[in-house]
Amino acid sequence: MKKTNPHYVLKSGRVINDDKIEKLSAKIEHEQFDLSQIKRLRGRPRLGKDPSVIIPVRLDTDLVDELDLRVHDSGQTRSEVIRLALKRYLAS
Repeated sequence: MKKTNPHYVLKSGRVINDDKIEKLSAKIEHEQFDLSQIKRLRGRPRLGKDPSVIIPVRLDTDLVDELDLRVHDSGQTRSEVIRLALKRYLAS
């Protein structure tokens, strides 16, 4: 009985098998593969060139309610509205 070579379907729809995986592994081990060319698909997109910093802020419920009204009317997120307000404040 002939043994079949298993294959795997990537998210892109491309089909690869164990032989292809071995060849790619060998390239990586011998530094013939530029890892910087691999697209990063996980996580949120960066807001700038550097990773973002999370700053927890406490807001009273009235301010949160006003923020949520603004968010609802503008179609923006809370974070977008807060960033815009902070940029305007710092520019003044």
